[in-house]
Amino acid sequence: MDLERLYSKFLGGTCSDAELRILLEHFESEGHGSLLGSKITATLQENMELSDPALKKRVDRLLFHTDSYFEALLQNSEQQSPKRSSKNVGFFRYWKYCAAAAALIVCAITGLLFWQHYNLEENSIAKTPQMKKFGPGTDRAVLTLADGKQIVLLPNNQDTIRKGGNVDMLNGQDGLTIAVQSKQNDGIVNAFNTLSTPNGTQYKLQLADGTKVWLNAGSSLKFPSVFNGKTRQVELSGEAYFEVAHRTNQPFAVALPKLKVEVLGTHFNVKAYPNETNIETTLLQGAVKVTTKDRAILLRPGQQSRYNQNKAHLEDPLSVDAYAIAAWRAGVFSFNNTDISEVLRQLSRWYNIPVVFRGQIPNRKFSGGFERQASLEQVIQILKESNINCTVKDNKLIIYE
Repeated sequence: MDLERLYSKFLGGTCSDAELRILLEHFESEGHGSLLGSKITATLQENMELSDPALKKRVDRLLFHTDSYFEALLQNSEQQSPKRSSKNVGFFRYWKYCAAAAALIVCAITGLLFWQHYNLEENSIAKTPQMKKFGPGTDRAVLTLADGKQIVLLPNNQDTIRKGGNVDMLNGQDGLTIAVQSKQNDGIVNAFNTLSTPNGTQYKLQLADGTKVWLNAGSSLKFPSVFNGKTRQVELSGEAYFEVAHRTNQPFAVALPKLKVEVLGTHFNVKAYPNETNIETTLLQGAVKVTTKDRAILLRPGQQSRYNQNKAHLEDPLSVDAYAIAAWRAGVFSFNNTDISEVLRQLSRWYNIPVVFRGQIPNRKFSGGFERQASLEQVIQILKESNINCTVKDNKLIIYE
């Protein structure tokens, strides 16, 4: 068994499930745990300076955002083998932390090294006045209340937006929170509000039931102040990541054009931009049902449904890298053999810059990852090194043959 080869694949994120199990079982055996630790430490030391506080913060954040994924792995493993011996349960607990370390290394190598490599102090791209206009997105949103009043939300502005009856709307560092002070909602006039994130912005919202929603750039979410009916329903345009609070007797639903996503309690991502061909629902944890007037399908974790808006057709579920699709919530762009047109649409929304093709749209795929806080100069350099010709001119990102 060539453990060095397996370890190299492990660092590159190309291990199969069987190879990962072999590798981690070996490291779990007596005397090898410290070997894994030493290799991880050596890899980090070779590739980054963790003494840099800002870089260390990014590493810590990436590790934190892998936690729910590995918790799900652990839970699924225990559910599938309820009679597993205590020794094997220990293995899977150990697996969780080994895998988290693996994710940290892979994220560091594929993401943070991009950041270091393309640091503007070492980067030869000129910082033109046009470039300076198009920075990465920020945490900002516009809240439109039921009475039409609009409020610009910033995470550093802590304030009570509205207080009345048993409902408070609080804005702070963790985003907008709808707080219900009492379980007795009788007599509360239910109002529908809309949270919007223009291009170049994103925001987090916690609904009255405890459901958390991350709203991506160019999106809007219409939601009630209180969920006091038989179902909890919101309306989405654009892209959002949901962590739904579990309520068995009050299902949660996301209403989309000609489509509905229904859940009880789960983590999933929905992308439903009006100018894109497909509405995509991607499941990370739990279970969801996607329904149209003609069809209903159930998704399992790691699956995605696609509804073709032009053909009004709901396709069969596909197996996808769900955590890469939802990586934007953790502050990372992650692409895996993605059409260049899709990559550029995401960049256009996040950097709030129009994209213009001079000639045919390149029939290309793009794989790689970088932080969403990378500057536009850094992103253009990454695209150029991937043989995608581009420049900024007349306040547009020009792609040419």
